[in-house]
Amino acid sequence: MANVTNQWCADKLGQIMKSTSGVNSEDFPADTTSLQSWLDWPAGKGGKYLEKISNPKLLYKGDIIIRDPAQDYIAVVTVGGAVTSKYSIAFADSSSQKFIKTETTGPVQFILRWKGAFNDSNPSTVAGSARDRILQAIYQQWGASRGGELPSMYVAGVRGLFTRGNERGIYDDGIVVVGPGTFSIFRANTDPSASYKSGVASLLPGVYPYKPGIHKPGKPGAYPAFRANTPNEILPVSRDGRQGVFAGQYINIHRGGLNSTSSLGCQTIQSNQWNQFYSLVRTEMTKVGTLEFNYILCALG
Repeated sequence: MANVTNQWCADKLGQIMKSTSGVNSEDFPADTTSLQSWLDWPAGKGGKYLEKISNPKLLYKGDIIIRDPAQDYIAVVTVGGAVTSKYSIAFADSSSQKFIKTETTGPVQFILRWKGAFNDSNPSTVAGSARDRILQAIYQQWGASRGGELPSMYVAGVRGLFTRGNERGIYDDGIVVVGPGTFSIFRANTDPSASYKSGVASLLPGVYPYKPGIHKPGKPGAYPAFRANTPNEILPVSRDGRQGVFAGQYINIHRGGLNSTSSLGCQTIQSNQWNQFYSLVRTEMTKVGTLEFNYILCALG
């Protein structure tokens, strides 16, 4: 959509959002035909619904792409992925006046991302098909590791939830908090950020007990997080460049950075969602009267 007729494309997007997004009509940009108005929207009334992100590394389903105001390019992500690999978009084509879906790759200058996306405590607001796929992966891993009925409260890491595969250094995984009346999904990373050194650890899929503890105790900036509740905090891991299963220690669930995943093997939550995640887990633990929870690490089939 790289010509002046993209005023039609931008306006078409506005029409669809008005009918499907739940945004109050008075909160939309005054000029829905202007890409600059869309870019400025999060700084005004749109700020209660979306955030503007520059040069994202990872795209999620539902993100609104605006490559550059000068390019007149606007589209919606239909299948997420890293910008260095592949993702799918839909856009309104002004010549055919139809919506076109296509797979593409390449950097994006700006996106508008819905606040709270994939992070709602009301199960009915999570897309049924996505929720079913997540639960199926959780059930399969629980059955393979423990068997029997799932506990009433648990936390699950789902590798590759937001992309076609599973990559390092980006928040392409999800961590799900499940409890009585709660099914909340947070953007997360369940892998080491990168191969910092030979033998870096990756937690193996399985079921592991975790409890509240302190991340980096005795060091500046230590804060409450979650730690493995196993002897010497040892869990099974694989290691880069080596064959077999090894013992990994101190694989915490803790806060990551906003753009960096900040992990040498730990499970990390994107920083702008950490406080909500930590508070929700503690609340759900209190509800069911437990001092620890099962962390189920799995992958989508």
